[in-house]
Amino acid sequence: MKSWGSHLGLLLLLLPCLLYGGSEIRRRKDRLRPESEEDYNIRFREIYLDLGYRLKVVADDNTNRATDTATQESGIYTENGLDVRLYWPLTPDFTLRADIYAGYISFFSGEGTDGWVFEATSDESFAVDMKLGENGLLSVVDRISANVESYEISAVGDTKDLKMLENDLAVQYEVDLSTLYFAVCRLGQADSRSLNDDFEHRDKRTEYAAVLLGWRINRDLTTGLYGSYREHRYDRPINNDADEYEVGIQSTYQLTKFTTLQLSAGYQNLDFDPAHTPAATEDGDGITGEVAIRSQLTGQVNHSVSAKYHRRLGTSGLINFSEDWLSMYSLNWRTNRNWQVKLNCTWLHSEQQSEASGEDYDLLTPGIQIGYEFAPGSSLTIAYEYNEKHSDMDFHDYSRNICSLSLVYNF
Repeated sequence: MKSWGSHLGLLLLLLPCLLYGGSEIRRRKDRLRPESEEDYNIRFREIYLDLGYRLKVVADDNTNRATDTATQESGIYTENGLDVRLYWPLTPDFTLRADIYAGYISFFSGEGTDGWVFEATSDESFAVDMKLGENGLLSVVDRISANVESYEISAVGDTKDLKMLENDLAVQYEVDLSTLYFAVCRLGQADSRSLNDDFEHRDKRTEYAAVLLGWRINRDLTTGLYGSYREHRYDRPINNDADEYEVGIQSTYQLTKFTTLQLSAGYQNLDFDPAHTPAATEDGDGITGEVAIRSQLTGQVNHSVSAKYHRRLGTSGLINFSEDWLSMYSLNWRTNRNWQVKLNCTWLHSEQQSEASGEDYDLLTPGIQIGYEFAPGSSLTIAYEYNEKHSDMDFHDYSRNICSLSLVYNF
């Protein structure tokens, strides 16, 4: 298994890709290449396996995200889980992969719900890659997450039961048309399911198609045109269904040997069918955009910053969508061979587009981690995170302090 610092570096590398533009496409051009045996701790014939154990103890002074201090509940819980990385090259042109974490949360005090946690630890949880022809790659990929808190969930106060299961299953084909041009197309289905009956109105299925046409202009600059179409369909007749279109351009530029700039700009259209909630008539359309910069400041310090503007589906019947500004910053500093410090901060400004009950709010989540790697791939980390929500509506503000101690052990 890679070292603790390498995992943080991977997360830093993936962050702009996961937020990049309006396209769901993530290229997998290097996934057929043989990997180093040093990255895995178990080998059985041609099956490479890497296993790691996680134990986390968390203290949270507002487990229910209460907007009134009189109802605020503090709590302590543990999370135990297993990291699994699998690489199986059945043939030089056909491989299976898995990169997933599975854990279980147990509350000792405070308001909270015990349950399983599933999370992808790379671009995809599971993948099958097959080479087609000289320059083509066909992939079947799946990305799953369950009981993982996102900024969308953190924005909802006065609840402890908002837990979601998200799964994205897709088929993707990419091909190098020449040394300068490439194309990628993807067909997929994304499902979102509530793990609690109180939030079943959020259950939906999204079927989508996306395409990316890229051009390697020179050694340092790659640009491309992307387009996507999504059909959002809710299970319950509360939220309005929507068709979504998006087109745009995205570019990656190697500014220096150690700094990469990513830019995207596009046009997004959300067309809602008001059959479920006729009072919500707002449609959304307009520009989208993002900028992301990654830089290796020194051999020990790297950081990234990104800013994104887009429209997001609403979470209640009277709100079709919101306009979001999302900014993120992350810094990693390896102070010496064993110690590492990570700083991060996320700021979300959201404006819900509804004449009846729209909310404008800001969500700020800064944090710090200090880790000690006592063996290759094994570390002990102490972390602190602060959540604060400010709303233009009464009784919607809250704050939250989260402290944790984590052990990661590589078998």
